[in-house]
Amino acid sequence: MTHLSDTLTTSPQTTEEVTMTTANTTQTQALDLAKYAAQAAVLAKIAEKEAKEANKRAQEDAINALIASGLDSVELADGTTVTIVHSDGRLVVDVEALAEIVPAKVLDNVTKRTVDLEAFKGAVASNQISKDDADKVTSLSPVADSLRITAKSKKPKI
Repeated sequence: MTHLSDTLTTSPQTTEEVTMTTANTTQTQALDLAKYAAQAAVLAKIAEKEAKEANKRAQEDAINALIASGLDSVELADGTTVTIVHSDGRLVVDVEALAEIVPAKVLDNVTKRTVDLEAFKGAVASNQISKDDADKVTSLSPVADSLRITAKSKKPKI
């Protein structure tokens, strides 16, 4: 049986060799840790993507099931409420068509890099842009229905 002291005495190394071996071991361990951390990040990114896809499918299934049942909302056994949030769509403004209809100052007030929808709606409400002109340059882009999940608030036990 070989003891540690026998191994140390039978393996003569200079101080430089020992330091070099320790440095190489430290670099190897750091590289292994970096690879492990990088692999964990890749796996987490894949899991996140899969979870988002599964969530999207589950929400679509829940919306379709609620619509098929004629309900907009259900309460689960734990008190959580699941409600369909209906949307008519998102307002889209054709900026080029709007520019041909309204004065430059009005166009400047309602646009930035894109149209400021609140400013646009305000300009329509104040008649700076007529309703007819607004209708000519706007449309509703489809927006999918979504779910609102409201967990029942837990009351503290006394």
